[in-house]
Amino acid sequence: MTQSAAQPAPELPKNIEAEKAVLGAILIDPTDAAFKAATDKLKSADFSLPENQIIFHEMIFLHEAGTAIDTLTLFNRLEEQRKTELAGGVGYLSKLMDGVPSVSNVSHYASIVHDKSLRRQMMRAGEKMVTGAANNFTSYDDLYAEFQNTVRASTNGNGNHLRLIDGRELLTMDTSPLEFVIDPILPTQGLGMLYAWRGCGKTYFMLDGCYSISIGAAKWCQWRIPKARRVVYVDGELPHNQLQARWQGIVKAHGMQPPEEGMMNFINRTIDKRAPNIAELQGQRLIEDHLQEGTFLVLDNISALCRTGKEDEEGWASTQEWLIELRHKGITTQLLHHAGKSGAQRGTSKREDFLDAILMMRHPSDYSPDQLLRCEVHCEKYRGDDADAVLPFEVRLESDSLGGSVFTHRALQDVVEKRAIEMFGMGMKVTEIADDLHLSRYQVYRIKKKIGSLP
Repeated sequence: MTQSAAQPAPELPKNIEAEKAVLGAILIDPTDAAFKAATDKLKSADFSLPENQIIFHEMIFLHEAGTAIDTLTLFNRLEEQRKTELAGGVGYLSKLMDGVPSVSNVSHYASIVHDKSLRRQMMRAGEKMVTGAANNFTSYDDLYAEFQNTVRASTNGNGNHLRLIDGRELLTMDTSPLEFVIDPILPTQGLGMLYAWRGCGKTYFMLDGCYSISIGAAKWCQWRIPKARRVVYVDGELPHNQLQARWQGIVKAHGMQPPEEGMMNFINRTIDKRAPNIAELQGQRLIEDHLQEGTFLVLDNISALCRTGKEDEEGWASTQEWLIELRHKGITTQLLHHAGKSGAQRGTSKREDFLDAILMMRHPSDYSPDQLLRCEVHCEKYRGDDADAVLPFEVRLESDSLGGSVFTHRALQDVVEKRAIEMFGMGMKVTEIADDLHLSRYQVYRIKKKIGSLP
């Protein structure tokens, strides 16, 4: 009995003409209608040709930069990035607009491209499953987890349409009242960042805040904690014995009363022998498996968990998209990050644009290394109008008689006044100083009067 010849592997599904139609329609459309119809359903990875992936990715960049998308702007962008040849060259770009169907049909062609992309994902996942199951190199648990991730990713589409809401409807729409995790600086489904130089104690400080949130303490520092919320703390840096020691110190300082079971949870790099990479789909899904609506998620820190190889807007794009996706799922996220050489948060400043609150920690000018943890906390971004909530304060960590880690804080009104005086000396106006320091004009006038500039 002879063995039948092996059947050739089926070709991966694709529709090149549909891909070209989508890209060409975007290039010829003077409005954003074609672009919006395409991005409603597609991501760069949904295109089968690498050339088309690059072109669509750069189109998205141009749109986010507020630049019109046409052949000239696209070509200039590709030249700047040295990607022209990778995108097929000038000839390929010019041919994209040949025979383009009506712009109104873009949504239809985008659906075709998206469908082919989902089928390719499933075929690749199936091939990995078959190979892994046959050669015994991969455990069953890992195979099954990868299959689940693929299915979850393929069903998590961008949706088929956007809803247009009339202004009158918005006035009477039934919406939930605004709630806060940390009142008034971080709302539920919000996105925040805490950054500092290495060694300032941002992890320790944030762990204390998470304790307060997980038990529903009345206050944390100068902010209110409206109610207890489930916390998931993803630590990508500390050895688990150091993380344990810090957490034990915080719990001891609160009378050895840990949060209720399930309210405070940790994912730690050294316990799992790996840290999830939040720049990749698999790492994102590994974390999402432990999240539920209403969770307060802490990612400590960006450098350890977002491993893209670069800290510019391109390297950050996929992670930002995921964080916004978590917002829509009812998750509140707090990022921890390092300060760069300039003292600002390290990497692209565009990272700050979509955040609701940004806190910065720094050592005071008279800091001494024997002071364990002593830092000023400044609120650099805040979407509310409560000026007192964003006044800078000093936080200090000391040990009590039982070995507990006790955090205390005090207002730094003198810091605010000193900065305001410097601004007056530079000729800045009251309104400018108020905006910069997050003060009311009345508060600034009081400082001005105090230094004798007013009768």
